[in-house]
Amino acid sequence: MTIRYYIGNPMLPPWFQLPPREPSHDGYIDSGLVTRMHNGALLAYKVVRIHSLAISRGYSQTWSFEIYSSDTGEWSVKQVLPGPDPSTNPVTRIKTPNTVSLNGKLHWLDHTGRIIVHDFFSHDDQVRAISLPAGTQDERNLPSEKMICTTSQGYFVLIDAEQLQDNKSYDVRIWRLRCDSWSWEKAREINMDSLGLGRRCVPVAINCFDIDIIYLWDLDGNCFVACNLGTLTKSYGARKIVTIIHAPFRNPLDTRRTIYSEDVRCFQFQRCSFVSHFVPSLQVVPT
Repeated sequence: MTIRYYIGNPMLPPWFQLPPREPSHDGYIDSGLVTRMHNGALLAYKVVRIHSLAISRGYSQTWSFEIYSSDTGEWSVKQVLPGPDPSTNPVTRIKTPNTVSLNGKLHWLDHTGRIIVHDFFSHDDQVRAISLPAGTQDERNLPSEKMICTTSQGYFVLIDAEQLQDNKSYDVRIWRLRCDSWSWEKAREINMDSLGLGRRCVPVAINCFDIDIIYLWDLDGNCFVACNLGTLTKSYGARKIVTIIHAPFRNPLDTRRTIYSEDVRCFQFQRCSFVSHFVPSLQVVPT
């Protein structure tokens, strides 16, 4: 089967087909798109595919990327080292090929729970490993205990939700990664009970333009909820009444006839999710 790649703006009709890949480049899987911008104008882009050994193997001496560059109009292969000192602090296999793209960099989560970063417009020959903020954990099993990696206001952002001992509500912490020092800065911390939201409202995303606005899925109301953590206000989207699916996690005691795709996402037992820019369609966004 021939795989074709197209580049385009989702808001505009023309799409352009990229040149075919080299037939000898086997074992690569799609990983992300990185761009170089200046004052809002696109200067260059690269399509990045990562070799499957970076996912399936416990440790590899090098990571291999297959890259299409708009500057050259060609596909090429780039080898990078898995960290500055692979002998003492190696980067193990990544958990998923899903990435967050920001400012020419791709971000992954590795098997030890670190954020792995590589700048595809630099001359670096190694990836960077960044530990998660203190107090965060990579594995929890409750829907309202999530860690979401995405971007907002030009930062790589981590949303960490931790259920409280009373089992009725949870705390949400918003962290942003400072690229000048590669350190975490806490932007917000809030108990969702102060907004009148319990553990059945599950965080799913953040506004890419305003780090104070997060989005949740209401498992009981079957709708999205937008919350402004700065003004402590919230607004509800329209109740969803479509998309009936079969879900393997469904509780036999659950009498609901409709299970939504958002429900499945909330109950997937992979605590850390990497999401792209995502803004649910809401009539009102709290200000």
